[in-house]
Amino acid sequence: MTLEDTLEAIRAGLDKGAYRNKAAVRSQVVQRVLEDLGWPVYDPDVVRDRDPSDSDDVHVDLSLHAANAGPLCVIGIESPAGEPEVAAAAYRGSRLAEQSLRAGAPLALLTSGAVWNFYSTVPNMEDGDDLDRLAKSIDIGTTPLDEAAAALRRYLLRDNVEAGRSAKHAQDDLKARLERLKTREAMCRAWEYLVEGDVDDLLTDLLIDATRTIAGAKPPKAEAAGFLRSLKPEGRVRSRKPRRASSVRGVTYVLRGKQRTASNAKVAYIDVFKALAEQEPELLSRIEPKLLGRKNRGVAKSRQGVSPTASMQASAASLPGGWWLLTHLSNKQKVKSLRIACEAAGIRFGHESGLAIDLPNA
Repeated sequence: MTLEDTLEAIRAGLDKGAYRNKAAVRSQVVQRVLEDLGWPVYDPDVVRDRDPSDSDDVHVDLSLHAANAGPLCVIGIESPAGEPEVAAAAYRGSRLAEQSLRAGAPLALLTSGAVWNFYSTVPNMEDGDDLDRLAKSIDIGTTPLDEAAAALRRYLLRDNVEAGRSAKHAQDDLKARLERLKTREAMCRAWEYLVEGDVDDLLTDLLIDATRTIAGAKPPKAEAAGFLRSLKPEGRVRSRKPRRASSVRGVTYVLRGKQRTASNAKVAYIDVFKALAEQEPELLSRIEPKLLGRKNRGVAKSRQGVSPTASMQASAASLPGGWWLLTHLSNKQKVKSLRIACEAAGIRFGHESGLAIDLPNA
């Protein structure tokens, strides 16, 4: 049986809901795939069970080794019940990558059976959030089987893993993904620049030419320029609530009547708190006791003050006045904190005159 045949059988099982818990995902999905990729799944020197780490939310279930060597890849297995929200899944992935780095493994895999997320654990990324190490995501349920098989061979084929090629693939793919995100964010800023103030003549002419090609009619230049000005991010907001954008396109929101765009929910969350703190320096002092959790603080006067957990501290964002903001939160938790911040600032949450923001899965 080929890997493609195995994936087809697994997809059929996923469609029927056959894998009901972590044990089923491990034995009926993960181990089958590993065996097809050349791993001796019953050799404890090569495919090892791992004890839970000190983390409460994710731990290493398996690790792949060369003979008499340290781990080359660590694997965390999640329950297949329900689809986790994006922010929570990203947090668990970053924690697994952190554990993989501590163990000395250059590659980490977090899977629920259907979705396989691979992480590069090479430290000191030059660009992007150092905790954002997702290199590749494969959904066996939706990805064409030949593409899914090719990606799994690229990352998990025993020869590739032992030769270090898989770790290099992950590092290259992570760098490429971060560059794409950076480029998309730059395109949003470039568009804002192009339609700021007087609309650029070249942009107007391009719109006129494209319209003539499609419709066979040439719109007046004044009309074309007016249309472009209507797309400006600043100015009057037409809708009561900004359109939800995907994580790739960014998050569009309105703060005190001004429409803004952020590359993702985390950046939007930080930007709102920064804007509110800049307008009212004493605001964070009033918010602090309202964002106090059992272990973590939503805002604190030091980076260490946001949480006793190192990964939480590492992802904290600086705010005006020497404050720090906890950002390792689900989107639902972010919205709850934003509501509290709006109340303290005396602005209306959910309205364009205050803060209108729609985070995915919140």
